[in-house]
Amino acid sequence: MPPPADALTSALVDGATLCFAWLLAPQLWANAAALAAGSPGTLASQSPAAAGAALAANAALLARFLTRGERGAAAVQAVGVAANGVLLSQLALASGSGGGQAAALACTASILGAAGLKAGGVLGNDSPLWRAASAAVGVAALAAVPACLASAAGAGPPLSAGAGGLAAAAAASVGGAAAAGRLGPGAAAAAASAPAWAATALFVLQPLASAGRAVRVASSAAAGAGVGGAAAASAALAGLAPGTLALAALGNGLCLPRAVATRDALWTVGTAWGCLAGGWAPLVGLALLQARAAGGGLPSAPLANLVALLTGTLGAVVGGGLWAVWRGGGGPRGRRAL
Repeated sequence: MPPPADALTSALVDGATLCFAWLLAPQLWANAAALAAGSPGTLASQSPAAAGAALAANAALLARFLTRGERGAAAVQAVGVAANGVLLSQLALASGSGGGQAAALACTASILGAAGLKAGGVLGNDSPLWRAASAAVGVAALAAVPACLASAAGAGPPLSAGAGGLAAAAAASVGGAAAAGRLGPGAAAAAASAPAWAATALFVLQPLASAGRAVRVASSAAAGAGVGGAAAASAALAGLAPGTLALAALGNGLCLPRAVATRDALWTVGTAWGCLAGGWAPLVGLALLQARAAGGGLPSAPLANLVALLTGTLGAVVGGGLWAVWRGGGGPRGRRAL
């Protein structure tokens, strides 16, 4: 890749890191305000399954990056673990589950505690405690895939939990066999990389679980309101923070030129999906729903301005980055992502 395109796409990825570091800040702030105001029902449109999937994915990648010594990438995942843990605790508190809130915070603290010991050099890659912690978050990520898929399809908590439990048992069995040396080299390598692939799958499924939950809540509110269905649906989704959706779209979009330049197909598809399905499309959907609730008029000025600004920014920055990559002839074939 020519130096100008290489420098530009690398700078865009650095900017994406800032977006991801602050990704959940708008949502956490909005949730805290709603809970403080005594309006826990405002959080009903947010999916606990999606938050749990994100937590599991961040934890699996955190363990992977720390094992490989990638401290910068690990720091981003650690922020994700902390933010999603707090989000899960907020959703549990809103649903009246004090035990769920405590479990979410305890799980998050355990993950970050083990990661801190590893990052501080107290634990090594061969430490039994670190190996156990890595295996645990890997099993959790694999278990979260069918659970998140079931939730996205509209299954209730019992079915989602059952699917996750079966996957966890299977993953633990395979992991135990790998640790005991009962797997061949190929199978052992596949088992070792499975948590990372599970994390990738979770980042793909998370927007579907979030969208499914929001659609069901909005549809239920609209059906119960009758004539004012659009306004009721819009009000039911008032707990979703547009800022978090915008940061998700922008962060993934900024990574797209680098993914294309390095010819990393998995990264390219993942960033494109995260930009469109994880941020831009839901944000536009909120704006359209607000417009419909207003009788076919315009959405609120802040939301309309945010959609316009985000769309223009993505078009200019991402389009410019892709243009620079195209003019430079792309990246060397087979080069991996950062």
